[in-house]
Amino acid sequence: MNNVFPVDESDIGTDPTLIEVVDSLDILPDQNSGEKGKKKKKSKTSNPDKKNGSVLKKILFTIVILTLMGGVSYGLYFYLSLGKTVHKDPFTLNAVQVYVGGTLSSNVLDYGSFNGIDIATCTISGLDAVDINTVGTYEYSITCGKNKMTSSIEIINKPEIAFSTNIVYKTVSDIPNVSEFVNSLDTYDLLTDEELIKEYLTKTGGPYGISISIKDTLGSERTGYAALYVIKDKASASLKCTSKEDVKENYTSSQTDYFIFDDNKSSLGNALRLYNYKYNTDEDYENILSAVKDNKLKIDGHEGYFIMNTSERVISIINKLTNTTLKNEYKDTFPTSYDEINTYYKDTKEYSCIN
Repeated sequence: MNNVFPVDESDIGTDPTLIEVVDSLDILPDQNSGEKGKKKKKSKTSNPDKKNGSVLKKILFTIVILTLMGGVSYGLYFYLSLGKTVHKDPFTLNAVQVYVGGTLSSNVLDYGSFNGIDIATCTISGLDAVDINTVGTYEYSITCGKNKMTSSIEIINKPEIAFSTNIVYKTVSDIPNVSEFVNSLDTYDLLTDEELIKEYLTKTGGPYGISISIKDTLGSERTGYAALYVIKDKASASLKCTSKEDVKENYTSSQTDYFIFDDNKSSLGNALRLYNYKYNTDEDYENILSAVKDNKLKIDGHEGYFIMNTSERVISIINKLTNTTLKNEYKDTFPTSYDEINTYYKDTKEYSCIN
């Protein structure tokens, strides 16, 4: 009986239809060697159809993956682009502020921005409900065609006129400029009775109370109070020394001694003592000012003409400081030079001094 297996390993695969031949017996005698226990090796040959199919599958898989990635990327881009879309209002309105007693405009263009809008289609509503004489916030609307928007109108008080006033030293017939009596960062119309000032300047004396009507560009008006002191010789320097503050219930108080000097820094006399009152609230400050009579005030037993600072809410009552008073406080002859007086107030009385 002939052996159906190939005699030699080189004979394997000579049949083109053979894909793989595997030994089916564990022990098979070798006709050439006679040895037992050796298996025949697997024998393979390439299948062109199988190879081409595998490559095609890889190509198709790659195309599918790229398609999916492209779809996801486009979806993400589309979603983000939607998030960046900003809805624009057809027009914009302003929150408007008007001072008490002012006027409201009827011009639509004064209330907002209407780029590309036919103003002829726009109407304002709500202005009739605004009380121009009462502080408060009111609502108004503007309708342009089918589009309507709403904003606010706030009625506010006019800002207070901020200023401070001074004591002005002048020699006889040396008429001061009215602006010397007032300090302000803004420009105001300053009005006063110049004839009265000329009368004061006919002889030495003082201090005299000066009232000044102050009007700002918004139409606000306020009366300021200052002082004029007419002296024999021209003052070239001054020294103001102020005590530490004493805290009260609704204000703090302090005392300022005010000296003037000639060109040689020698005292000219005519010293003043100011009683300063700084109030905690606008209400307390205005209540005190409501009691002005003949340009004078009386606070804590001190009465006289006064100067003021509206920003700091300070009122300073002016009294003469006589040489007798100074000598009694100094316990001897009071010094007359600038440096000696300055040193005395700083070192002995612990006052703060400025020029």
